[in-house]
Amino acid sequence: LRAQVTPNITDFTRLVGQIKNAHADTITGGVTPDILAKLLPALRAADVPLKVVLAPGSYDPVLLARLGPLLAGMTTFVDFVPFELDTPAHRTFLAAMNRYSPQIQPPAQQSAVNGWLAADMFIRGLQLAGSCPTRAAFIQNLRAVHDYDGGGLLPGPVDFATNVGQLNTCFDFVRTANDGRSFVPLKPSLVCGRRLS
Repeated sequence: LRAQVTPNITDFTRLVGQIKNAHADTITGGVTPDILAKLLPALRAADVPLKVVLAPGSYDPVLLARLGPLLAGMTTFVDFVPFELDTPAHRTFLAAMNRYSPQIQPPAQQSAVNGWLAADMFIRGLQLAGSCPTRAAFIQNLRAVHDYDGGGLLPGPVDFATNVGQLNTCFDFVRTANDGRSFVPLKPSLVCGRRLS
C-alpha cells in the first residue's frame, strides 16, 4: 500500500482502515515524525499489529521531548555511533559542545554531529596539506586517508580514496523506547549493506 499523507488534510481513520485491510505490518518511507505521531496511535487503537516502523531522520532528543510517547516503537537510523552507547568519542564531543557551543541544547543532535564531522575533516585536511596549504594539496592528502573515523563517532573507518561521492552503506539503528522517553540501540545496532554495481 502506498499513500500520500498530509498531516492536516489526510483522513487518518480511513488510512488506518486501508492499512489494516492490506494486512500491512510495516510502515516505512519518507514518513515525518509529525505524521507518525498521528498515525501510530490510530493504528494502535485499531489493533493493527505492526512489526516495524522505520522513519529516517527521527533521531533527535528534541523530537522525543515533543512527541516521544506517540512515537513509541519507531525505529530510525543514523550514520554515526548513537549517543546511547556512551563511548569516549561521545564524551569528548559533548564536553566540547558544552564548552564551545553551550547554546546548542541538547548537544546530542544529528545536525551538531554532522557539523562536528565536517569541521573535523576540514581540520584533518588542513593538517595534512602542509605549512602552506593549497586546494590541490588539501584534496590530494585528504583523499590519501584510508581510516577516517571521526575520532570514534563513525561506526567504521572511511577510506577517502574510494568513498568520495558515495552513499554510506553502514548505519546504526535505534528504536524509540516503549515509554517514548529514550532511544534504545538495536543489537547489533550497526548494519551494513553493499553497493550494487
